[in-house]
Amino acid sequence: MSRKIAIAFIVAILGSMAFAQSATKISFWYSVGGNVRDAVENAIKEYNASQSKYVVEGVFAGNYEESLQKIMAAIVSGNPPVLIQQAHVYAPQLIDANVLEVLDPYIAKDKSFQRDQFIEPLFQSNVFNGKTYGIAFNCSTPIMYYNKDLFRKAGLNPDKFPETWEEFYEAAKKIKALGKDQYAFILSYGSGWILQGLIWQFGADMMTADNSRVMWNDKEHIDAVKFFKKLVDEKLAIYKGGEPDFYSGKAAIMMESTASLTRMKGMATFDMGTAIFPKGTTRAVPLGGGSLYIFRKNPQSLKEGAWDFIKFMTSKATQMKWAEATGYLVVRKDAEETLEKEGFIMKDKRYNTTYLQLPYIVRENKTAYPYFLALRTIYNDTWDKAIMQGGDVQSIFDEAAKKANQFIKENQ
Repeated sequence: MSRKIAIAFIVAILGSMAFAQSATKISFWYSVGGNVRDAVENAIKEYNASQSKYVVEGVFAGNYEESLQKIMAAIVSGNPPVLIQQAHVYAPQLIDANVLEVLDPYIAKDKSFQRDQFIEPLFQSNVFNGKTYGIAFNCSTPIMYYNKDLFRKAGLNPDKFPETWEEFYEAAKKIKALGKDQYAFILSYGSGWILQGLIWQFGADMMTADNSRVMWNDKEHIDAVKFFKKLVDEKLAIYKGGEPDFYSGKAAIMMESTASLTRMKGMATFDMGTAIFPKGTTRAVPLGGGSLYIFRKNPQSLKEGAWDFIKFMTSKATQMKWAEATGYLVVRKDAEETLEKEGFIMKDKRYNTTYLQLPYIVRENKTAYPYFLALRTIYNDTWDKAIMQGGDVQSIFDEAAKKANQFIKENQ
Protein backbone atom coordinates (compact mmCIF):
# COMPACT_ATOMS: atom_id res chain seq x y z
CA MET A 1 0.00 0.00 0.00
CA SER A 2 1.43 3.39 -0.99
CA ARG A 3 1.89 6.12 1.61
CA LYS A 4 -0.77 8.33 -0.04
CA ILE A 5 -3.32 5.52 -0.11
CA ALA A 6 -2.56 4.65 3.51
CA ILE A 7 -3.05 8.26 4.58
CA ALA A 8 -6.32 8.48 2.65
CA PHE A 9 -7.47 5.26 4.28
CA ILE A 10 -6.65 6.52 7.77
CA VAL A 11 -8.41 9.84 7.08
CA ALA A 12 -11.51 7.97 5.95
CA ILE A 13 -11.50 5.81 9.08
CA LEU A 14 -11.02 8.80 11.35
CA GLY A 15 -13.78 10.63 9.51
CA SER A 16 -16.25 7.81 9.98
CA MET A 17 -15.29 7.60 13.68
CA ALA A 18 -15.82 11.33 14.07
CA PHE A 19 -19.22 11.03 12.43
CA ALA A 20 -20.22 8.16 14.71
CA GLN A 21 -19.17 10.20 17.73
CA SER A 22 -20.77 13.47 16.64
CA ALA A 23 -24.11 12.19 15.31
CA THR A 24 -26.97 12.36 17.84
CA LYS A 25 -28.30 8.89 18.63
CA ILE A 26 -32.08 8.42 18.70
CA SER A 27 -33.45 5.32 20.37
CA PHE A 28 -36.51 3.98 18.55
CA TRP A 29 -38.61 1.08 19.83
CA TYR A 30 -41.01 -0.57 17.39
CA SER A 31 -43.48 -3.43 17.64
CA VAL A 32 -44.02 -5.02 14.22
CA GLY A 33 -42.49 -8.32 13.19
CA GLY A 34 -42.00 -10.51 10.12
CA ASN A 35 -41.68 -8.83 6.74
CA VAL A 36 -42.93 -5.60 8.33
CA ARG A 37 -39.96 -5.62 10.70
CA ASP A 38 -37.67 -5.90 7.69
CA ALA A 39 -39.38 -2.88 6.15
CA VAL A 40 -38.85 -0.85 9.33
CA GLU A 41 -35.17 -1.78 9.49
CA ASN A 42 -34.70 -0.91 5.82
CA ALA A 43 -36.28 2.50 6.38
CA ILE A 44 -34.02 3.13 9.38
CA LYS A 45 -30.94 2.29 7.29
CA GLU A 46 -32.10 4.57 4.50
CA TYR A 47 -32.69 7.44 6.92
CA ASN A 48 -29.30 7.04 8.59
CA ALA A 49 -27.60 7.04 5.20
CA SER A 50 -29.54 10.11 4.04
CA GLN A 51 -28.12 12.55 6.60
CA SER A 52 -25.29 12.87 9.13
CA LYS A 53 -26.87 14.73 12.04
CA TYR A 54 -28.75 11.81 13.63
CA VAL A 55 -28.39 8.05 13.94
CA VAL A 56 -31.60 6.17 14.68
CA GLU A 57 -31.05 2.96 16.64
CA GLY A 58 -34.02 0.66 16.12
CA VAL A 59 -35.03 -1.90 18.74
CA PHE A 60 -37.74 -4.52 18.25
CA ALA A 61 -39.57 -4.43 21.59
CA GLY A 62 -41.96 -7.34 21.01
CA ASN A 63 -45.61 -7.19 20.02
CA TYR A 64 -47.79 -4.26 21.05
CA GLU A 65 -48.71 -5.67 24.45
CA GLU A 66 -45.15 -6.79 25.25
CA SER A 67 -43.80 -3.46 24.07
CA LEU A 68 -46.29 -1.52 26.20
CA GLN A 69 -45.18 -3.38 29.31
CA LYS A 70 -41.52 -2.60 28.54
CA ILE A 71 -42.38 1.03 27.87
CA MET A 72 -44.23 1.41 31.17
CA ALA A 73 -41.28 -0.20 32.98
CA ALA A 74 -38.87 2.18 31.24
CA ILE A 75 -41.03 5.13 32.29
CA VAL A 76 -40.98 4.00 35.92
CA SER A 77 -37.20 3.59 35.80
CA GLY A 78 -36.84 7.05 34.29
CA ASN A 79 -35.18 5.77 31.13
CA PRO A 80 -37.74 5.77 28.31
CA PRO A 81 -36.73 5.61 24.65
CA VAL A 82 -36.87 8.80 22.63
CA LEU A 83 -39.34 7.51 20.04
CA ILE A 84 -41.76 4.57 19.78
CA GLN A 85 -44.03 2.97 17.22
CA GLN A 86 -47.06 1.73 19.13
CA ALA A 87 -50.69 0.78 18.50
CA HIS A 88 -53.15 3.68 18.43
CA VAL A 89 -55.30 1.88 20.98
CA TYR A 90 -52.70 2.26 23.73
CA ALA A 91 -52.02 5.96 23.18
CA PRO A 92 -54.60 7.14 25.74
CA GLN A 93 -52.84 5.19 28.48
CA LEU A 94 -49.58 6.97 27.67
CA ILE A 95 -51.37 10.31 27.39
CA ASP A 96 -52.97 9.81 30.81
CA ALA A 97 -49.50 9.09 32.19
CA ASN A 98 -48.36 12.48 30.79
CA VAL A 99 -45.30 10.98 29.10
CA LEU A 100 -45.91 11.89 25.45
CA GLU A 101 -44.73 15.05 23.72
CA VAL A 102 -47.47 17.24 22.26
CA LEU A 103 -46.55 17.63 18.60
CA ASP A 104 -48.59 20.69 17.60
CA PRO A 105 -45.67 23.12 18.22
CA TYR A 106 -43.45 21.05 15.91
CA ILE A 107 -46.15 21.00 13.23
CA ALA A 108 -46.74 24.75 13.53
CA LYS A 109 -43.10 25.79 13.16
CA ASP A 110 -41.99 23.17 10.60
CA LYS A 111 -43.22 24.28 7.17
CA SER A 112 -41.75 21.17 5.53
CA PHE A 113 -44.17 18.88 7.38
CA GLN A 114 -47.07 19.34 4.89
CA ARG A 115 -49.89 18.81 7.36
CA ASP A 116 -52.48 19.27 4.59
CA GLN A 117 -51.22 16.15 2.78
CA PHE A 118 -52.19 13.76 5.56
CA ILE A 119 -55.34 11.66 5.17
CA GLU A 120 -57.58 13.26 7.76
CA PRO A 121 -59.15 10.21 9.49
CA LEU A 122 -55.68 8.77 9.98
CA PHE A 123 -54.19 12.01 11.28
CA GLN A 124 -57.11 12.49 13.66
CA SER A 125 -56.45 9.09 15.25
CA ASN A 126 -53.88 10.82 17.47
CA VAL A 127 -55.78 13.99 18.33
CA PHE A 128 -57.18 14.03 21.87
CA ASN A 129 -58.84 17.07 23.43
CA GLY A 130 -57.55 19.19 20.57
CA LYS A 131 -53.91 18.15 20.97
CA THR A 132 -51.81 16.00 18.62
CA TYR A 133 -49.79 13.34 20.44
CA GLY A 134 -48.57 11.18 17.56
CA ILE A 135 -48.30 10.91 13.79
CA ALA A 136 -50.00 8.02 12.01
CA PHE A 137 -47.53 5.61 10.45
CA ASN A 138 -48.61 1.98 10.00
CA CYS A 139 -52.37 2.18 9.61
CA SER A 140 -54.71 -0.61 8.55
CA THR A 141 -58.31 -1.74 8.46
CA PRO A 142 -59.58 -5.31 8.38
CA ILE A 143 -60.90 -6.34 4.97
CA MET A 144 -62.60 -9.39 3.53
CA TYR A 145 -60.43 -11.92 1.72
CA TYR A 146 -62.35 -14.44 -0.37
CA ASN A 147 -61.87 -17.41 -2.65
CA LYS A 148 -63.26 -16.43 -6.06
CA ASP A 149 -63.00 -20.01 -7.33
CA LEU A 150 -65.40 -21.19 -4.60
CA PHE A 151 -67.72 -18.29 -5.39
CA ARG A 152 -67.86 -19.48 -9.00
CA LYS A 153 -68.55 -23.09 -7.96
CA ALA A 154 -71.40 -21.89 -5.75
CA GLY A 155 -72.97 -19.92 -8.60
CA LEU A 156 -72.03 -16.56 -7.08
CA ASN A 157 -70.58 -13.62 -8.96
CA PRO A 158 -66.85 -13.69 -8.05
CA ASP A 159 -66.52 -9.99 -8.76
CA LYS A 160 -69.46 -8.90 -6.60
CA PHE A 161 -69.00 -9.51 -2.90
CA PRO A 162 -72.18 -9.32 -0.78
CA GLU A 163 -73.14 -5.74 -0.07
CA THR A 164 -75.00 -6.36 3.20
CA TRP A 165 -74.75 -8.94 5.99
CA GLU A 166 -78.10 -10.39 4.95
CA GLU A 167 -76.76 -10.88 1.42
CA PHE A 168 -73.68 -12.37 3.02
CA TYR A 169 -75.85 -14.89 4.88
CA GLU A 170 -77.62 -15.98 1.69
CA ALA A 171 -74.31 -16.33 -0.16
CA ALA A 172 -72.89 -18.34 2.74
CA LYS A 173 -75.70 -20.90 2.41
CA LYS A 174 -74.86 -21.40 -1.27
CA ILE A 175 -71.19 -21.97 -0.46
CA LYS A 176 -72.12 -24.40 2.30
CA ALA A 177 -74.20 -26.37 -0.22
CA LEU A 178 -70.98 -27.32 -2.03
CA GLY A 179 -70.30 -30.03 0.55
CA LYS A 180 -70.67 -31.21 4.14
CA ASP A 181 -67.17 -30.10 5.12
CA GLN A 182 -67.37 -26.83 3.23
CA TYR A 183 -67.70 -23.58 5.18
CA ALA A 184 -68.31 -20.07 3.96
CA PHE A 185 -66.67 -17.98 6.64
CA ILE A 186 -63.95 -17.91 9.29
CA LEU A 187 -65.16 -15.91 12.29
CA SER A 188 -61.91 -15.05 14.01
CA TYR A 189 -61.34 -12.02 16.17
CA GLY A 190 -57.57 -11.95 16.56
CA SER A 191 -56.80 -9.47 19.31
CA GLY A 192 -60.41 -8.28 19.49
CA TRP A 193 -60.36 -5.27 17.17
CA ILE A 194 -62.26 -7.09 14.42
CA LEU A 195 -65.09 -8.06 16.78
CA GLN A 196 -65.45 -4.43 17.70
CA GLY A 197 -65.78 -3.54 14.03
CA LEU A 198 -68.48 -6.17 13.58
CA ILE A 199 -70.70 -4.97 16.40
CA TRP A 200 -70.35 -1.32 15.32
CA GLN A 201 -72.02 -2.22 12.03
CA PHE A 202 -75.13 -3.31 13.89
CA GLY A 203 -75.41 0.06 15.63
CA ALA A 204 -73.81 -1.18 18.84
CA ASP A 205 -70.92 0.22 20.82
CA MET A 206 -68.52 -1.00 23.45
CA MET A 207 -68.64 1.78 26.03
CA THR A 208 -70.62 4.85 26.98
CA ALA A 209 -69.10 8.15 25.85
CA ASP A 210 -67.65 8.81 29.30
CA ASN A 211 -66.21 5.26 29.59
CA SER A 212 -68.20 4.75 32.80
CA ARG A 213 -69.82 1.46 31.77
CA VAL A 214 -69.83 -1.13 29.00
CA MET A 215 -72.73 -1.48 26.58
CA TRP A 216 -72.29 -5.16 25.83
CA ASN A 217 -75.83 -6.18 26.80
CA ASP A 218 -77.67 -3.46 24.86
CA LYS A 219 -80.13 -4.69 22.21
CA GLU A 220 -77.96 -3.71 19.22
CA HIS A 221 -75.00 -5.55 20.64
CA ILE A 222 -77.01 -8.71 21.33
CA ASP A 223 -78.45 -8.58 17.79
CA ALA A 224 -74.92 -8.52 16.37
CA VAL A 225 -73.72 -11.47 18.44
CA LYS A 226 -76.83 -13.48 17.60
CA PHE A 227 -76.29 -12.93 13.87
CA PHE A 228 -72.76 -14.32 13.93
CA LYS A 229 -73.73 -17.09 16.31
CA LYS A 230 -76.36 -18.12 13.74
CA LEU A 231 -73.64 -18.49 11.11
CA VAL A 232 -71.70 -20.83 13.41
CA ASP A 233 -74.76 -22.78 14.59
CA GLU A 234 -75.81 -23.43 10.99
CA LYS A 235 -72.25 -24.55 10.17
CA LEU A 236 -71.81 -21.73 7.71
CA ALA A 237 -68.86 -20.39 9.69
CA ILE A 238 -65.88 -21.75 11.59
CA TYR A 239 -65.43 -19.96 14.90
CA LYS A 240 -61.81 -19.05 15.68
CA GLY A 241 -60.51 -20.76 12.56
CA GLY A 242 -57.32 -19.58 10.94
CA GLU A 243 -55.53 -18.96 7.69
CA PRO A 244 -54.88 -22.68 7.04
CA ASP A 245 -58.66 -23.15 6.73
CA PHE A 246 -58.72 -20.40 4.13
CA TYR A 247 -55.71 -21.55 2.09
CA SER A 248 -56.97 -25.15 2.04
CA GLY A 249 -60.36 -24.09 0.69
CA LYS A 250 -62.20 -25.33 3.76
CA ALA A 251 -63.63 -21.83 4.16
CA ALA A 252 -64.23 -19.31 1.40
CA ILE A 253 -64.03 -16.03 3.30
CA MET A 254 -61.94 -14.64 6.12
CA MET A 255 -61.36 -11.29 7.81
CA GLU A 256 -57.83 -10.01 8.24
CA SER A 257 -55.85 -6.81 8.26
CA THR A 258 -55.02 -5.20 4.95
CA ALA A 259 -51.43 -5.32 6.17
CA SER A 260 -51.58 -9.07 5.51
CA LEU A 261 -52.38 -8.66 1.81
CA THR A 262 -48.83 -8.80 0.47
CA ARG A 263 -48.17 -12.00 2.37
CA MET A 264 -51.56 -13.62 1.70
CA LYS A 265 -51.59 -13.08 -2.04
CA GLY A 266 -48.31 -14.97 -2.16
CA MET A 267 -49.75 -17.84 -0.11
CA ALA A 268 -53.08 -18.33 -1.91
CA THR A 269 -53.14 -20.97 -4.66
CA PHE A 270 -56.55 -19.82 -5.91
CA ASP A 271 -58.04 -16.66 -7.36
CA MET A 272 -58.17 -14.47 -4.23
CA GLY A 273 -60.32 -11.37 -4.06
CA THR A 274 -60.67 -8.64 -1.46
CA ALA A 275 -63.73 -6.62 -0.47
CA ILE A 276 -64.87 -4.04 2.04
CA PHE A 277 -66.97 -5.19 4.99
CA PRO A 278 -70.66 -5.75 4.26
CA LYS A 279 -73.06 -3.18 5.64
CA GLY A 280 -75.30 -3.72 8.65
CA THR A 281 -77.48 -0.91 9.94
CA THR A 282 -74.45 1.26 9.22
CA ARG A 283 -70.91 0.97 7.89
CA ALA A 284 -68.04 1.05 10.34
CA VAL A 285 -64.56 -0.45 10.43
CA PRO A 286 -61.90 -0.21 13.12
CA LEU A 287 -58.61 1.52 12.53
CA GLY A 288 -55.73 -0.80 13.30
CA GLY A 289 -52.00 -0.39 13.32
CA GLY A 290 -50.01 2.28 15.05
CA SER A 291 -48.34 5.66 15.11
CA LEU A 292 -45.07 7.33 16.05
CA TYR A 293 -44.80 8.97 19.48
CA ILE A 294 -42.05 11.02 21.13
CA PHE A 295 -41.42 10.79 24.87
CA ARG A 296 -41.58 14.12 26.65
CA LYS A 297 -38.81 13.62 29.19
CA ASN A 298 -35.87 13.66 26.82
CA PRO A 299 -33.41 16.41 25.92
CA GLN A 300 -34.79 18.75 23.26
CA SER A 301 -31.95 17.80 20.89
CA LEU A 302 -33.13 14.18 20.95
CA LYS A 303 -36.77 15.15 20.48
CA GLU A 304 -35.79 17.27 17.47
CA GLY A 305 -34.04 14.24 16.00
CA ALA A 306 -37.07 12.06 16.62
CA TRP A 307 -39.24 14.63 14.86
CA ASP A 308 -36.87 14.65 11.89
CA PHE A 309 -37.15 10.87 11.67
CA ILE A 310 -40.96 11.05 11.90
CA LYS A 311 -40.95 13.40 8.92
CA PHE A 312 -38.82 10.94 6.98
CA MET A 313 -41.01 7.94 7.87
CA THR A 314 -44.18 9.78 6.89
CA SER A 315 -42.78 11.40 3.76
CA LYS A 316 -44.36 10.62 0.41
CA ALA A 317 -41.42 8.56 -0.84
CA THR A 318 -41.04 6.49 2.32
CA GLN A 319 -44.77 5.87 2.66
CA MET A 320 -44.99 4.60 -0.93
CA LYS A 321 -42.16 2.12 -0.34
CA TRP A 322 -43.61 1.17 3.04
CA ALA A 323 -47.10 0.46 1.71
CA GLU A 324 -45.84 -1.65 -1.18
CA ALA A 325 -43.59 -3.70 1.10
CA THR A 326 -46.22 -4.28 3.80
CA GLY A 327 -49.77 -3.67 2.59
CA TYR A 328 -50.36 -0.98 5.22
CA LEU A 329 -52.19 2.17 4.19
CA VAL A 330 -50.17 5.16 3.15
CA VAL A 331 -50.97 8.04 5.50
CA ARG A 332 -50.65 10.77 2.85
CA LYS A 333 -53.01 11.87 0.10
CA ASP A 334 -50.24 12.59 -2.40
CA ALA A 335 -48.78 9.10 -1.89
CA GLU A 336 -52.18 7.48 -2.38
CA GLU A 337 -52.84 9.50 -5.55
CA THR A 338 -49.50 8.53 -7.06
CA LEU A 339 -49.96 4.84 -6.24
CA GLU A 340 -53.42 4.87 -7.82
CA LYS A 341 -52.12 6.46 -11.03
CA GLU A 342 -48.83 4.65 -11.54
CA GLY A 343 -48.03 2.44 -8.57
CA PHE A 344 -48.99 -0.94 -7.17
CA ILE A 345 -52.60 0.11 -6.42
CA MET A 346 -53.09 0.71 -10.14
CA LYS A 347 -51.51 -2.66 -10.92
CA ASP A 348 -53.38 -4.62 -8.24
CA LYS A 349 -56.79 -3.22 -7.24
CA ARG A 350 -56.88 -5.45 -4.17
CA TYR A 351 -54.64 -2.91 -2.48
CA ASN A 352 -57.30 -0.26 -3.01
CA THR A 353 -59.92 -2.07 -0.90
CA THR A 354 -58.79 -0.64 2.40
CA TYR A 355 -58.86 2.92 1.00
CA LEU A 356 -62.51 2.44 0.07
CA GLN A 357 -63.20 2.02 3.79
CA LEU A 358 -61.57 5.29 4.87
CA PRO A 359 -64.92 7.12 5.15
CA TYR A 360 -66.15 4.48 7.61
CA ILE A 361 -63.18 4.34 9.98
CA VAL A 362 -63.99 4.47 13.68
CA ARG A 363 -61.14 5.04 16.10
CA GLU A 364 -60.98 2.05 18.41
CA ASN A 365 -59.10 3.97 21.05
CA LYS A 366 -62.14 6.02 21.90
CA THR A 367 -62.83 3.06 24.21
CA ALA A 368 -59.35 2.93 25.64
CA TYR A 369 -58.86 3.31 29.36
CA PRO A 370 -56.25 2.26 31.93
CA TYR A 371 -57.95 -1.13 32.25
CA PHE A 372 -58.47 -1.69 28.54
CA LEU A 373 -56.73 -5.06 28.27
CA ALA A 374 -58.58 -6.53 31.25
CA LEU A 375 -61.96 -5.59 29.80
CA ARG A 376 -61.02 -6.83 26.35
CA THR A 377 -60.13 -10.22 27.85
CA ILE A 378 -63.52 -10.43 29.58
CA TYR A 379 -65.21 -9.45 26.33
CA ASN A 380 -63.40 -12.00 24.16
CA ASP A 381 -64.07 -14.75 26.71
CA THR A 382 -67.75 -13.84 26.66
CA TRP A 383 -67.93 -14.32 22.90
CA ASP A 384 -66.31 -17.73 23.36
CA LYS A 385 -68.90 -18.69 25.96
CA ALA A 386 -71.86 -17.44 23.93
CA ILE A 387 -70.84 -19.14 20.70
CA MET A 388 -69.00 -22.26 21.83
CA GLN A 389 -70.94 -23.22 24.97
CA GLY A 390 -74.39 -22.13 23.89
CA GLY A 391 -77.02 -20.76 26.22
CA ASP A 392 -78.98 -17.54 26.15
CA VAL A 393 -76.88 -14.79 24.57
CA GLN A 394 -78.63 -12.00 26.46
CA SER A 395 -78.05 -13.66 29.84
CA ILE A 396 -74.41 -14.39 29.06
CA PHE A 397 -73.68 -10.79 28.11
CA ASP A 398 -75.77 -9.46 31.03
CA GLU A 399 -73.49 -11.37 33.36
CA ALA A 400 -70.34 -10.20 31.54
CA ALA A 401 -71.47 -6.56 31.54
CA LYS A 402 -72.14 -6.73 35.28
CA LYS A 403 -68.65 -8.15 35.86
CA ALA A 404 -67.02 -5.54 33.61
CA ASN A 405 -68.87 -2.61 35.15
CA GLN A 406 -67.93 -3.76 38.62
CA PHE A 407 -64.31 -3.95 37.49
CA ILE A 408 -64.52 -0.36 36.18
CA LYS A 409 -66.04 0.84 39.45
CA GLU A 410 -63.34 -0.80 41.54
CA ASN A 411 -60.50 0.57 39.40
CA GLN A 412 -61.60 4.14 38.83
